[in-house]
Order: sequence, then structure tokens, then C-alpha cells
Amino acid sequence: MNFDDKYTKLIMRSMVAAYLIYLAYKIFISSEGSTNHVVLLTIIGIIFLIAAALFGFYMIRQFIVSRKSQKKN
Repeated sequence: MNFDDKYTKLIMRSMVAAYLIYLAYKIFISSEGSTNHVVLLTIIGIIFLIAAALFGFYMIRQFIVSRKSQKKN
């Protein structure tokens, strides 16, 4: 199996998106034990989840575009 540059980018971008989801999860978990900053940590966790979702859409879009451009050539 020959890995092209587009597959390497897809794997690396999916790892970044998964890490953002992991960070959001950890922030949500840590907000349960905190009494002072529950709202702030929840907002930050939501921001990380939104960033992961947007990055996931970007990742899929770039992969589709790279496959279409390869088929034209």
C-alpha cells in the first residue's frame, strides 16, 4: 500500500481533531470538581469541541478536494 501525501495529511489532521476532543473532555471532567470556575471551564470545553468539529469538516473537505484534483490529472 502506497501512502500518498493526502493520506498522511488526513491521518495527522484526524489526530489533531481527536486531541482537541480529548482536551475538551478533560476540561469538562475537571470542571465537575472545581467550584469556582465551572462556567468558565464549560465555555472553554465547548470552544474546544467547536474547534474540533470545524477542523474535522475542514479535514474532510481538504481530503475530498485533493482526491478530486488527483482524478482530473
